[in-house]
Amino acid sequence: MNTARPEQREFTRCRVAFRVEVRTRCGVLVDGVAEDLSLKGVLLKTERSLPLDAPVRVSIVLDEESGRFRVECEGTVARIDRRGVAIAFTSIDGDSLEHLRQVLRHNAEDADHADSEFTSHVGLKGPARETP
Repeated sequence: MNTARPEQREFTRCRVAFRVEVRTRCGVLVDGVAEDLSLKGVLLKTERSLPLDAPVRVSIVLDEESGRFRVECEGTVARIDRRGVAIAFTSIDGDSLEHLRQVLRHNAEDADHADSEFTSHVGLKGPARETP
């Protein structure tokens, strides 16, 4: 008998292993590794902890060699458990959002589904542009 609950997440999660830097408002820096990632947030494996509900600045390093390509966003510590620290994204700029989208497309089991989540989510579309 299969007792597994159906996936009820809003966005596809992808297993990844990117270095992550998290900075609190008071300047404390916590390093870790992203275990999974979605358009909504990241699960961080780290030896350190962060305060629950704390606002944080998140930097996900996509290009370890140069450090040039990063997803930079604001977030809130949403959960702390044996698996790690879950951070919910609250704000992300356009360039970082596009980097995140590409990472998720590349790592998702179903890239087209991950892309459709991105394009159909009202909060991620950004301001409408006028056509000439």
